[in-house]
Amino acid sequence: MNAEIIEFKGNQPFCVKVQRITRSSIHWHEGITEILVPIRGDVEVVVNFEHITVKEGDFHFINNRSIHSIRSSSNAVVVMIYVNLSAYEKQFELIKYMFFRSNPFFDDRIEPEKDMFDFKTDYKVHFRNLLIDILLRKLSYELSGKALENMGNQLIYSMVFEFNWLKFMKSKSLIHPTQFDRYHRIVKYIDEHYADKITLDDIVSSEFITKTYFSHYWKDFSSYSFTERVNYDRVLKSEFLLLTGSNILKISEQCGFSDVKYYYRNFKKWYHCMPLEHRKRCFNYMKLGVDFEELELIYYNSEIQEYANKYLFIECNLNEGMTDSSYIDSYMKMKLLSNPIHLITSAEKYVILNPFKPSNLFTEENDVMVFNWHNIDLSVNITMDAGFLLYLSIPLDSLASPFVHEAIEQFLDGCINRYGLHLMKKWHFFINYKNIQSFDKKNAIEELILNKVPGAKISYSFEF
Repeated sequence: MNAEIIEFKGNQPFCVKVQRITRSSIHWHEGITEILVPIRGDVEVVVNFEHITVKEGDFHFINNRSIHSIRSSSNAVVVMIYVNLSAYEKQFELIKYMFFRSNPFFDDRIEPEKDMFDFKTDYKVHFRNLLIDILLRKLSYELSGKALENMGNQLIYSMVFEFNWLKFMKSKSLIHPTQFDRYHRIVKYIDEHYADKITLDDIVSSEFITKTYFSHYWKDFSSYSFTERVNYDRVLKSEFLLLTGSNILKISEQCGFSDVKYYYRNFKKWYHCMPLEHRKRCFNYMKLGVDFEELELIYYNSEIQEYANKYLFIECNLNEGMTDSSYIDSYMKMKLLSNPIHLITSAEKYVILNPFKPSNLFTEENDVMVFNWHNIDLSVNITMDAGFLLYLSIPLDSLASPFVHEAIEQFLDGCINRYGLHLMKKWHFFINYKNIQSFDKKNAIEELILNKVPGAKISYSFEF
């Protein structure tokens, strides 16, 4: 069992590989999240104590330093997208301690909420579309330089804000950034001190909070006690030593258990077997040897095109009077215009995007604003594909007065994370108003845009 080395050219944000797999080795990755995408057939992924079937059309995250193996009885063809977490540490300092999931994990402690699966359906469709876009661009050699950076930003944004494990635990409410960062700092502290005795005093002193506050905070984020969470980490760390053939007593001590019986108890809680049973099972698997073949992406052009045709889904908001056919028709028109064969002209071509219209922005019951990034991403991506200019329309009159500044700031922050400032500086912002009351807001809005996107192109328009 070894760490599999993935080479990223420069500080490349991600790389793509294709394999035909019957049986991979037991391995892990350092500083990498792997996204598994079966494009033909299903695979079984064994990650630590979980056995997960990933079906064609689905995807699965294999987290940083997670021991895993991949198996298939049908010679499945799988795309692996390796995300270089080091490339995003400036944006998300604690990203190597984040845990991403595409499906909830349930046990006796966690009862699934009725809408937990529905809550993630739209996110999963959008993320799969993004993965398909990456593959198609990779095939056409469009992923280089800034295009690679922009796609990487979209990928990591979705992972951090839509597929972080905490989103499953807090599916109905937003998580404040302070709480979000605190949770991952605590995870980092456990990771760095698991071999030592970790007490609640250690945590509250490092976070400058009280035990009472921490008790309420932890209850909001976890179905397990803090001690259970520490022992969970220790058990996962023990698997690295276990598969080297190390002595059980030494493993127990090195992983911070005060008595070997506590190690046995906690290991069985998660792996549903004793440590030596798990070691034997893994060693027997290793004796079978590996059976996989590295493939060239270009030779699977037809399979990937077929996969895209089968699983690419054009999202639309049916509540806003837009049908599937009309949305797809608009998408196809944009594609047609992007082809120089159909539009031979030197005239300037541009896409006008209003991110604040009802199909792109809606407000939940608790006045939380949510952008439909599915539609916005589609517009931005097709604009980049076609080499069009993007005009951002900001209709001040259509935004409720108390929320104008907040809505625009939230949109700009989301775009910075998804697309990067380099691309946004090429956009043109149009501030539209119809009456003098809206005009009074213009200075504050212009200042906000320039603070977020230095040097941004801004114009004003008035409708008669």
